[in-house]
Amino acid sequence: MRHVNAVFASLLLPALLSAQEATDLAPYKLPSAPNAQGTSCGSAFQSSGSMLRGTTYQTAADVGAITVGDALTNIASHLATVEVTVVRNDTAGVLYAEGSTGSRKYPINFTATTTGTTRIAVDVKLPAGVFANKGQVRDELCRMISFATLPPLPAATKAVTPAQAENTQTSIGKSPAPPALTNEEVIKMAAAGLEDEIIVAKVRAAAHERLDVSTDALIELRKTEGE
Repeated sequence: MRHVNAVFASLLLPALLSAQEATDLAPYKLPSAPNAQGTSCGSAFQSSGSMLRGTTYQTAADVGAITVGDALTNIASHLATVEVTVVRNDTAGVLYAEGSTGSRKYPINFTATTTGTTRIAVDVKLPAGVFANKGQVRDELCRMISFATLPPLPAATKAVTPAQAENTQTSIGKSPAPPALTNEEVIKMAAAGLEDEIIVAKVRAAAHERLDVSTDALIELRKTEGE
């Protein structure tokens, strides 16, 4: 049966992760940022790797005549506003930072060079099993580069976490929880000839409490590939 490999992988990943990490399999959403499409930073954006191995994203842009040290210091002071932690800033050309999704952390590294005009390059590697929208990643990386031209913020500046934002909301206007999905429904969609991308998107978006990812269930799902 067609499509089962991609679906099988989508079902298998939650089984390989802890209960906490499995909740992070919903599409990874970075904080809202200006659309960088058509800008020099957006045009330089590249990605490599895959969801199963981890995906690397990178881009670069010129930020003007600011010094390398000042550019990296400015970026470092603003990263907390997008929930990114500074690991080390040597101010001589490299800023090491760290983002997180649930209990999983990933590196975000900035490199600054200058030949009269300072250029900032940034790369991020998301861990295996984390899904990201390329446009959102591009926009967020370009926004972080733009921090180089902003005045530094006080060290105490912090972002509002998702949990804090949730506590400030009422139940009015909240989106209903996604419906649960069963193994039988996944097989039914595959048998109907739906494209892999559609089935995988359905699995990612659905609640997983009714998906059976036990050893026997996954073996049975794998067998359907040959039917």
